[in-house]
Amino acid sequence: MKDIIIFDIETDGLEATKIHCLSYYKLHSDVKGSLTSYEDIKKFMEQDVIYVAHNGVRYDIPTLKRILNINFIGVILDTLPMSWTVYPNMKKH
Repeated sequence: MKDIIIFDIETDGLEATKIHCLSYYKLHSDVKGSLTSYEDIKKFMEQDVIYVAHNGVRYDIPTLKRILNINFIGVILDTLPMSWTVYPNMKKH
């Protein structure tokens, strides 16, 4: 079974020109941390694992690809559309 990694990036805004950090937690382990080096972030995101992110499909992955030119080979599970489905009447997700 592939590793499952929950992650989030922090940038300088929605039209990001800089990634401040990528924070992560490897499910079913004590492995967690934050990366600030673009080289480390790129290497981390080029793993063949399952990534979980909130708005990852529409923001995190495209931003990482644009700024770092990553070769994304993992699978992305995005919790935002899951939230839309489970809580359709909620105004903010």
